[in-house]
Amino acid sequence: MLFPTLAFGVFFLFVYFTAWSLDRENGRRKLFLLLASWFFYAQWDWRFVGLLIVSAVLNWAVGALIARQPGAKKVWLVGLGVAVNLLILGFFKYYGFFVEQAGDLLNRFGWERDLPLLQIVLPVGISFFTF
Repeated sequence: MLFPTLAFGVFFLFVYFTAWSLDRENGRRKLFLLLASWFFYAQWDWRFVGLLIVSAVLNWAVGALIARQPGAKKVWLVGLGVAVNLLILGFFKYYGFFVEQAGDLLNRFGWERDLPLLQIVLPVGISFFTF
C-alpha cells in the first residue's frame, strides 16, 4: 500500500477515526494502532511482520530488564540490546558482502569453497525500526 493512493487514504481515515473514538485510558487505542501498523506493514510483505514483532518484543524485554536492574548491569543490557539489533540489521544488509569476503579470504589460502550465498530481501524500514 503506497502513501499517495486511494487505498491508503481510506485506510488512514479508518484508522484515524477508529483510534480517535477508542478510550485512551484502557489501552485499546494503543493495541488498535499496533495492530493497524502491523497490517499496514504486512501490505508490503506479510513474511516480515514476524521480524518486526520479534524486534519489538526483544527491545521491550531488554527495556523492561534495564528498568529493574541496578547500575552496572544496565550498561551490559544496553550493550546486549544494541548488539542483537545490529546483528539482525547486519544479517539483512551485509550478509552477501561478508560471505563474498570470507570466500575470497579462503581462496587466498588455497581453500576454495562454494559458500552459501542467499538472496535475501531487505525488509522495508529495517534501519528505521532497528534504530
